[in-house]
Amino acid sequence: MALRQRWAAVGDTLVVDRVCRGSGEALSVLVGRHQAAVCGYLSTCLMDHATVERATEETFRRVLEAAEREDALAINRIRLLATARTVAVQTWNADPGAGAATPEFLEWIAAGGAWPLATPAALYDAYRCLPVRWQVALWHIAVEEDDPALIGDVLGVSSTRVRSLGHKARHSLRDFYLAAYERAVIDRPACLSYAREQVVLASRAPGTTMTEHPPNCRPCARVERNLSDIDAGLRRQLPGMLLGWWNDGRYRQMKALALRDGDPRPVARRIRDT
Repeated sequence: MALRQRWAAVGDTLVVDRVCRGSGEALSVLVGRHQAAVCGYLSTCLMDHATVERATEETFRRVLEAAEREDALAINRIRLLATARTVAVQTWNADPGAGAATPEFLEWIAAGGAWPLATPAALYDAYRCLPVRWQVALWHIAVEEDDPALIGDVLGVSSTRVRSLGHKARHSLRDFYLAAYERAVIDRPACLSYAREQVVLASRAPGTTMTEHPPNCRPCARVERNLSDIDAGLRRQLPGMLLGWWNDGRYRQMKALALRDGDPRPVARRIRDT
C-alpha cells in the first residue's frame, strides 16, 4: 500500500521512463498496476498456474524490452494484453501435446487465431480517432470497469478527475462517430437530418429524441443504440477488434482472483533478474 501511495497519480508513461532508467521500485509499481489483468487474461488462455505465472513475467519482459528498444515509453493495458495473447499462443505452439491451453482458447487458435480487424465498426473507428490517452481511459473505464483510483494512477491524474476525463473522451468519440455517419449518408436527406440532430442532442439530456426517423431506418437505429450507451457499445466491440481472443466473464473472474495475490515485488524482481 505504501508503494502505491508514493506513486499515486504518477502516470504509466513516467513510471516506464523510470523503469527504463533502472528503477526497481518503478518496475514494482508498473507490475502492481497491471499484473492482475495480465495474469487474469493469460488464465483465460492457459490452464496451468505455473505456466500462467511464467507467461505473465514474459509478457512484462517483452513489453519493457520493446519500450527500451523503440524509446516508446507509454505502455498501456491493451498492449500488455496483446503481448500476453502472443505469449500464450507461442507457449501452446512450443508444446501442443502438453495440454496447456484452455479448450476455448484452443478453439480460437484452431479457427486461425484471427480477429475481424477488417470488419466495419463505426464505434471502433471513432475510438481509434481519439488521442491515445483517451483511448486508454475509455478502455479502463468502459471495457474493464477498473477502480477510478487505479485509472487515475495509470493516467497520472487524481481519481476525482477520471470521471471528467471519461466524459470528455465520450463526447469527442460521439463527435467523430457522427461526423463519419454524416459523410456516409450525405445522399440520404432523412438520415443526414437525423445525424445533424444528434449533434444538437449531445448537449441535451441522454435519451431524448427529436425525430421519428430512427425506428424506421436500421442504420440510424444502430447509431441511436450505440450512442445511447457508449460504454456498453465499447465493451461489445473493442476487445474483439483490438485483441481477437476475449472471454469476458472468465477474464473478469480470473482478474479478480489475481488481485487478491497482492505483492508485485517478487514478480518484478524475477523480471529484473532475467
